Amino acid sequence: MIVIGGCNFSEFSAGAPTMPNVGSDEYIPGLREFAETIHKYETKCAAQLYHSGRFGVFGEIVAPSECDAPFIRGKARALTEKEIEQIIEDYGTAAARLKDAGFDAVQVCGNTGYLPGQFLSPLINKRTDRYGGETIEERFTFVKEVIKSIREHAGNFPLIWRMPHDDLVPGSLTFREWAKIAPMIEKEGADVLDVAGAWHTSKVPQLTANVPHGAFAFMTYEIKKRVNIPVVECHRIHDLKTAEKLLLANYCDLIGWGRPLICDPYIVQKIKECREDDIRWCIGCAQGCFDMVFEAQPITCLQNPAAGREDQYQITPAEKKKKILVIGGGVGGMEAARVAALRGHEVYLYEKNSYLGGAFYLAAIPPGRTEFMRAIEWLKHQLEKLGVKIFLNTECNEEIVDRNHEEVNRQR
Repeated sequence: MIVIGGCNFSEFSAGAPTMPNVGSDEYIPGLREFAETIHKYETKCAAQLYHSGRFGVFGEIVAPSECDAPFIRGKARALTEKEIEQIIEDYGTAAARLKDAGFDAVQVCGNTGYLPGQFLSPLINKRTDRYGGETIEERFTFVKEVIKSIREHAGNFPLIWRMPHDDLVPGSLTFREWAKIAPMIEKEGADVLDVAGAWHTSKVPQLTANVPHGAFAFMTYEIKKRVNIPVVECHRIHDLKTAEKLLLANYCDLIGWGRPLICDPYIVQKIKECREDDIRWCIGCAQGCFDMVFEAQPITCLQNPAAGREDQYQITPAEKKKKILVIGGGVGGMEAARVAALRGHEVYLYEKNSYLGGAFYLAAIPPGRTEFMRAIEWLKHQLEKLGVKIFLNTECNEEIVDRNHEEVNRQR
């Protein structure tokens, strides 16, 4: 199942002006086309209802109580009770639109410190009305009413609630408290719990290459022990061995991938075809994906040049097969050789050093950055499979070029 992340649905909800919008019936035809296109590929689809709260970056920034708005280095104003009721209503009507448009489920973004998490946090929610209180049970009112609204408007429509492992912010909720909240969410009517990440303002690394694979899964395990509905584990599951171990050890029921599918959109297909060694795994650099999100820029990928440009960079068979000489075995040269070979050309790669990878090799040397080597190893493996002829310790000079040119002429 593909989840369309970050959908605007209410007056103050959008985190960026480029987000998909499900806040009005006028968007239903476009949403229906979206769902129908995904269904053509035997894939289910859901859409995530996203309310940034204090993490907004444009327009009016709101929160349960007046507090800092870290992304604009300003202040978020407190929502009125009437505004809260409207947001709750908007959750329900947005879910109904998704159902009408043919989506298979709705997901509520309650993780990484967005609005539902802000209502639950004692650090942010200082309200004294029915949406606030000293206890988790009192601060749970907003979440409870959101689920109720979705059920009233969308009926028996699968509801995925996204929640954090741990806020990882002093004074806010820990994984032990979230493990207590999980059965409360289940009791109100959620069908699946999707566990992913901490607050964006946390000082604890969560996504980058220095974070061990499956580092937060023990927190998900505490949640799974307390509920009877399926639990999804996300974050730093960047190889199949980790995924298999977590599933077999009953730490979770499902695996969620985000950035790995930007790096290699065909992970699931390659698994089904027993081509696990062809999977190009995300190395956790976060440069083209996560960093770009917070600058409202298009998503890119350090390893996958086609990310977001798939219609421009389709690899198709060459009409005329050629002999291609690639000079330089850095990752750029390796990728050029790989694509040329995929198109059917006869490819020769020359590298003056005794190793491939160029300057990228240096990026893998500092502590916590060894995962960068996976990018080089994947490219090397692909070049070997494709039959690219690799010459190390060989500087490609005029003599080599002339010799290859003469050989091509003789073959003609």
